[in-house]
Amino acid sequence: MAGFTVSTDALHKHAKDIDNYMVQVESAVHQTDDMFDIYTFGVFNMVLIPLLNIWIGTAKKNIKSAVQLGQVLSDGLAKVQGKYDGADNSGRQSFGNLPGGNR
Repeated sequence: MAGFTVSTDALHKHAKDIDNYMVQVESAVHQTDDMFDIYTFGVFNMVLIPLLNIWIGTAKKNIKSAVQLGQVLSDGLAKVQGKYDGADNSGRQSFGNLPGGNR
């Protein structure tokens, strides 16, 4: 059976990339807070504004959920990286303790 190699640097980079992306998404969502002014569309379109606000509110809630999921994924990747690094360090230390292991 063929083995595989895990790059903990790649895991760390991927976790940071996800974090950065989630910050950008969250920032974009916050910029929509005051997107529709009731006076912008005039008296005749005042009916549309509440509907648009409901639609945008639902979209923002869904995006915030996606951001939270991204943060959970990033945290999980960081934990996996920590486990792999810990196992590697433990293995190095164990082999270093063997006779002739500190060469």
